[in-house]
Amino acid sequence: MIKKWFKSRADIPLIIIMLISAFLNGYNIWQDKYVNTYYTTAVASMLENFHNFFFASLDSAGSVTVDKPPVVFWIQTASAYIFGLHGWSVILPQALAQVGSVLLVYLLVKPSFGTMAARLAAFAMATTPIAVAVSRTNNIDAMLVFTLLLATWLLFRGIKNSKTGLILAAFAVVGIAFNEKMLQAYMIVPALGLFYLLASKFNWKRKAVTLAGSAVVLLIVSLSWAVVVDSTPADQRPYMGSSGTNSVLNLAFGYNGLSRLTGDQGTGGGRGGQRSEWKQNATTNSSNTNSEQTQTATPSGDATATGDAATNNTAAGGFGAGGQMPPGGFGGNGQGGPGDGQGGPGGGPGGNSGGGMFGTGEKGPLRLFQSALSGQASWLLPFALIASIGLLASIRRRNITQKHREIIFWLAWLLPVAAFFSVAGFFHHYYLIMLAPPISALFGAGFVELWQQY
Repeated sequence: MIKKWFKSRADIPLIIIMLISAFLNGYNIWQDKYVNTYYTTAVASMLENFHNFFFASLDSAGSVTVDKPPVVFWIQTASAYIFGLHGWSVILPQALAQVGSVLLVYLLVKPSFGTMAARLAAFAMATTPIAVAVSRTNNIDAMLVFTLLLATWLLFRGIKNSKTGLILAAFAVVGIAFNEKMLQAYMIVPALGLFYLLASKFNWKRKAVTLAGSAVVLLIVSLSWAVVVDSTPADQRPYMGSSGTNSVLNLAFGYNGLSRLTGDQGTGGGRGGQRSEWKQNATTNSSNTNSEQTQTATPSGDATATGDAATNNTAAGGFGAGGQMPPGGFGGNGQGGPGDGQGGPGGGPGGNSGGGMFGTGEKGPLRLFQSALSGQASWLLPFALIASIGLLASIRRRNITQKHREIIFWLAWLLPVAAFFSVAGFFHHYYLIMLAPPISALFGAGFVELWQQY
């Protein structure tokens, strides 16, 4: 029975693509002892007790949290609990999430554009340099992209089958993504809403009610953890790291929100500001040997995409079977106290000649094609944009097909995100994984469509 199903239903090329993805994401990750020491230290703390686990405490005393919400760290902690605290055990969830993203891109593209387009899209997703690189670390973004693609798949299914429950579930999943990386998760919300309006078979009144309900669900799930934390007396929980007011909402809309656009990393001082300095001091010491401008997947397994606090790969020892903390405490750089607050060598935040904070190039419409960023996710971007023109060439006001709607959805994901990275003052290279799903989908669908037109 299984053999018959495998021969008749299984897509062998897809299986090969997923195996390639698993190899690229997982090869030699067992050699990485520390990964991002800032986040690995938090996982070590979260393993100690439920208090630290729930609040995502950075230190074992439960005095300060990491600079992100806890969901991905909960998953990493579960992996470390099962397999022991090692570099590979905290990388594993992200490596598997990237394989899941490859599958979801395939499933999203195939119904409207066919098997070949879906395979090409999946292959592009599996081999986008920054997607591979960040999936080989314990940074959050690979899991974030998987979560957003899962929300997209639920929305597509809900619209196809006219199931309001699936549509509400899609926005609930985006709320979970908010508790992975806060406002970055909301970057695709306009695309989800636009696609629902274009593709749903319901009347406009029903659409409005459903979207209003979806917004309520999104906010409830998004703010669930924040409400619990901010309602807990300050002396009974850790300080919210990188926040200016010891508040989750301040962290969401400040350091992890508006500051990303303006480039202002100021937190308002206090313990959160000091913790941010510890983190950035780790970046300074680490980036001397591990520049964030070299973030590509390598055969040796030491992908150089790092977290908001960079990994110090030169530190001795590691999280072996004994599960000891990295030397030097929070920074993993031998210096447990506050640093100089610089983000990299060269005298300024990001400190290199590449321009922009963390070497992300100069702001402008061609920023994604400058040398600082072009090697990360931009390789298929020109083709994806040209292919979109070909895909939308046949659109008519009274003849908007499902293909047209889906292309509009992917463009509504791609263009605002690309615009943000073109002008943002504060982001890391590995954030560009957000571009990988729409570029991959447009590449696969566009290649087949342009070939057929030719």
